[in-house]
Amino acid sequence: MPTQSVTLHLPDPLYQRLKWRAELAQRAVEDELLDVVAAAVLAGDDLPTELTEALSPLALLNDQALWCAARTRLPADVAEELEGLHLKRQREGL
Repeated sequence: MPTQSVTLHLPDPLYQRLKWRAELAQRAVEDELLDVVAAAVLAGDDLPTELTEALSPLALLNDQALWCAARTRLPADVAEELEGLHLKRQREGL
């Protein structure tokens, strides 16, 4: 696939954040920046506005933080109540 070169002047705090993420992932800063840009561009394609807004902060998380969020679970009683409300909404509305 053809590529294009871009010169980008980043504020130092943003660069340091990207550098930190790249070091954690044992990658080049350029690779980390490419992933961030790709995620930001792809996250907005064909999604409802509310979902795009909800997902956009995820692009700023590193792999460890994403795995931690993915493993987080609701307590069983809360999950059961939420499922009950979901089913009620489908049947009759809330």
